[in-house]
Amino acid sequence: MAIRGDVSKEAEVQAMFRKMFDAYGTIHILVNNTGLQRDARFVDMTLHDWEFVLSVNLTGPEAFSQLLTLIPYGRIGDPEDIGRAAVWLASDASDYVNGTSVYIDGGMTVTVAFSLRGY
Repeated sequence: MAIRGDVSKEAEVQAMFRKMFDAYGTIHILVNNTGLQRDARFVDMTLHDWEFVLSVNLTGPEAFSQLLTLIPYGRIGDPEDIGRAAVWLASDASDYVNGTSVYIDGGMTVTVAFSLRGY
């Protein structure tokens, strides 16, 4: 399913989620892959371009993350969860993954309860 929307606008992100939930009832996979660039030297970049890049690259992913705080996985992880991710990261399938952190926590770090109480 492809859903068109402007990720720099929270209302459109919410609408995309509603369409997905209406069609499938839940979410199994979300690739939060938003981003663009406007090539210009810093001193030559217009304020409009600067704000547009920030709204897509920062505001969009944050809007997705805020909605996902309502959807933690609902169980304690086990060693196999870590192992599967480690095997994938060590494989050729992840050769383009570079310089990032991978949180393997079932969504726990983005839940309100975890952020307030640490569990």
